[in-house]
Amino acid sequence: MTPDLRAPNIPGFNILEPAGYGGMGTVYKAEQQTPRRIVALKVLTAARPDAASRAKFQHEASVIAGLEHPHILPLYGYGEHDGMQYLVLRYLPGGSVADRLRAGAVDLAQAEQWVSGIAEALAFAHQHNVIHRDVKPSNILLDEAGRAYLTDFGIAGAMADARQGLPTGSAAYMSPEQGAGEAVDHRADIYSLAATLYEMLTGKKPYEAESALGVIVRHMHDPVPSARAINPAIPPAVDDLIQWGMAKDRRFRTPSSDEFVLSLREAMARPDQRIRPPDTPPPGAGGGAAGVAVAAQETRKRPIVVYLGLGLIPVCLIGLALLGGGAFALFGKPSATPQPSSTRLPTASPTAVPPPTPEGQLLSDDFSEPSSGFAVQNDSDGGVAYVDGVLEISVLRERVEWISPSGRVASQDVDVQVVTWQVSGPARNEVAVLCRWVDQDNYTAFAISGDETFSIWQKRDGETDRLRDWSPATAAAITIGEPQQIHVTCVGSSLTFEVNGVLLAQVTDPSPAGGDVALMAGLREPGELVVRFDDIRVTH
Repeated sequence: MTPDLRAPNIPGFNILEPAGYGGMGTVYKAEQQTPRRIVALKVLTAARPDAASRAKFQHEASVIAGLEHPHILPLYGYGEHDGMQYLVLRYLPGGSVADRLRAGAVDLAQAEQWVSGIAEALAFAHQHNVIHRDVKPSNILLDEAGRAYLTDFGIAGAMADARQGLPTGSAAYMSPEQGAGEAVDHRADIYSLAATLYEMLTGKKPYEAESALGVIVRHMHDPVPSARAINPAIPPAVDDLIQWGMAKDRRFRTPSSDEFVLSLREAMARPDQRIRPPDTPPPGAGGGAAGVAVAAQETRKRPIVVYLGLGLIPVCLIGLALLGGGAFALFGKPSATPQPSSTRLPTASPTAVPPPTPEGQLLSDDFSEPSSGFAVQNDSDGGVAYVDGVLEISVLRERVEWISPSGRVASQDVDVQVVTWQVSGPARNEVAVLCRWVDQDNYTAFAISGDETFSIWQKRDGETDRLRDWSPATAAAITIGEPQQIHVTCVGSSLTFEVNGVLLAQVTDPSPAGGDVALMAGLREPGELVVRFDDIRVTH
């Protein structure tokens, strides 16, 4: 529906022309009479305010007016006339970032300039207990010199108001917690900023669907897409930063917008080095977002509430689907990961003759020599064997894992690369690289599965700690007959997991220890699994 752009009559202003419109109101280019200057006059389209909404508008406008920052569009004043509430803002003739992106993606230098300014603006707002909640390209305006300004704090509010958990924002950039109707804090803005950077560099939004609800659901549940898959010119470190900023769990995003922009500059300076994400919630002191986390009661089985621009529409996604007598809740959390009933350890080859290891490497093995050192054995549950120049692991029973240590590495810090593929078997499996292997009760595992999921876990004294439970990731899918390149780094407390050049996760080892490198395969459903490994390289 085309909005009514007929100029309102507001004393003290001469309306010159309409400058734009949105869900909250219409913006006019206007001449303010005192002092005489050109301004942007935003007239809100809400119904005639009552006393409560009038008080809320005045409170929020006064808070926003106090945000004086070089990259926040100044709010000169606000008022009400004849039932119309309005905001008086600085007028910028340069359009918005959304206008620029209609012509396609911009280069990294331009994106960094815009994002840096907006990140600084957000850090300032967060320090003053204000969350924007609608960061997106159309809310980033440009002056004549191309400098970026964050605007439209109209739906932003004091942190105390955020406790109500109202899901305000735009679907294309909305954080998962906003889509779920949960209370938000400054990390929702970081998510939206990362999604905005994604669009700047690719010319596309991170997720698309036929409806706003569909987009929100994808933000909540789909893996974070790789920007490099669309624009290969994007450095791996920048792609990694976007993935970090858009982490589904806000605890694992960049802890502040200051940190986000510093990491962006670091990624540009070291484009081929990964930017390590945090594994703990943002700190309570220091940084641009110091101490601004909003305390909120978490509810596990609440309905999802979605903002579609036409009001708040509750969508109760609590339906159950029956499958073979069982049931699952839509968008519910996965059940606890079943533990293996048996971990099988083959014995090391008694005549092991390891091939020469190139200088600078801890291990290099193409498995062409059957006595190179990896442990082998076979029984009724499967086994490990050298077959046709590869290492083959077969698993013949559900919830059985076969692990084959190399017998040649004793190091805490390792970089492991290996090629693997599934020869046959069901999708719910686990194909893993292990570092810091001591015995079957002490190791760290990085696993992918044929059902397009991955997981990272540790065993310490027989107790399993899921550092990352089975999570969706298309890059983690094992297709029968198709080689996958697994790349794992275990350095100090940092654990990194990549598949085919795509970063899946970075987590922290709470208690680093030395150990061997091993290969694993296991079954998480009935069937018979055959997996092969080739060309393993281990360096410091």
